[in-house]
Amino acid sequence: AFDPMSAQFTQLSLRADELEPESKEVVDTLDSIKEDFLKERLQAKASEPTQNPELKKAVVQIRKLWNDDKNAESWEATTQLLTQQRELSASKEEWAKVYAMRFRIACDLGEREKMETAYQELKAFDDCHVETTQSGFLTALKDYQENLKDKALEIFQKQCDGDTTQANLLRRRYWLWRLSDGKIALEFTESDKNVPLYPYYAYLSATLQGQPFQLEIANPATDPLMASLPNPLETSGKVAKLWKLTEMSLAANLRSDAKFYALRASQILSKNLEKNAAPLVYTAILLRASGHHLEAMRILNDLFALKAKQEIEGFNLNLKEVTGVLFPRPHLDKVDWFARVWKVDPDHMYALMRQESAFNPTVVSPAGARGLLQLMPELARALSKQWKYKSVYHDDLLFRVPENLKFASFHLNQLKRWGGHPVLITAGYNAGHRRVKGWWDRFGKMPIDFFN
Repeated sequence: AFDPMSAQFTQLSLRADELEPESKEVVDTLDSIKEDFLKERLQAKASEPTQNPELKKAVVQIRKLWNDDKNAESWEATTQLLTQQRELSASKEEWAKVYAMRFRIACDLGEREKMETAYQELKAFDDCHVETTQSGFLTALKDYQENLKDKALEIFQKQCDGDTTQANLLRRRYWLWRLSDGKIALEFTESDKNVPLYPYYAYLSATLQGQPFQLEIANPATDPLMASLPNPLETSGKVAKLWKLTEMSLAANLRSDAKFYALRASQILSKNLEKNAAPLVYTAILLRASGHHLEAMRILNDLFALKAKQEIEGFNLNLKEVTGVLFPRPHLDKVDWFARVWKVDPDHMYALMRQESAFNPTVVSPAGARGLLQLMPELARALSKQWKYKSVYHDDLLFRVPENLKFASFHLNQLKRWGGHPVLITAGYNAGHRRVKGWWDRFGKMPIDFFN
């Protein structure tokens, strides 16, 4: 206890009085943020379609059969389920997922007649639904492989596709060229390289035309994001308070709190990308510092997508300058070490990390996969038993970066049985080697772009 007459107590009391206005401002800001956040969550919850519990239960049971490779049984189960549409009241999206699952079961069965049936059912349900578009694409690939090339091209050309992004338009041009055996010219231009995050088909198209290009990772001496910011950087009072709270949290090593405040700032600023470009760039910097790489990448991706269409005041960055931000390499020393130990490509590890967890070591997927490289606990337990590591293993180890990298790099080495091809290794990592073996047995003679 302090002596109320002591100099130390007097000094602390005076300091507390000085800090009281600032503390009250922080508390008031926090209360305001929480109130806004709760309102938005309640509004979002109210707008979400309610799920039919009976339909959800039936889908889970069918998916279990399908995951156990009981494809014939799961196909019959979907047939029976679709006869109950009138009895089971559910949203259009819920039924679209059932139809899409049925089509993919037909693909795993490898029976062309069932694929055609499931595709026609999807078209009748909603010709322009994203699942119908994807199923039409897969049907076209199957027909092409069975030498029904004219039919394959006709399906692909006529199928409704509501995705008008530049990346998807490039994808469609690629497959029109591929399915027509080159009769339809592949229009690949320099502007295709400027699509944010350089899509897969930009690389593939350039390579097949003998114009391979690589992503150049810039390593500037100074942070290009910070260097691009105007001085002074102006924004609204609310966002400025959120920035201050983020900075204070980072200084105190409270990264979760910092992430929360920075995300709120991002949500406010993203309502007007053109007007808030520079403040969004600074928010992306704060998000990176708090460990939320995914949102930082999303902000930059959105800004570059807008810049491709129009000039943005205060946003003068180019893609080459920020490739290191869009493709970060956290935990570099550990990744390089485990990649050398298990003879796997560190870039492949980073690609998986970016896609699977967006570099978040504490993320858990709906299926239960954990950590940076989204390992299933069942797999990690099996590996720990194989290593005689079982006595010290527990599932929470997968949230520790070194342990997650250790298991994942070893498993990637195991999957090199697929000849070392990254497409097959990635498919095995994501879907399990047993399922990929089944795909390979049925579709292994396909060109790798078709198989992918």
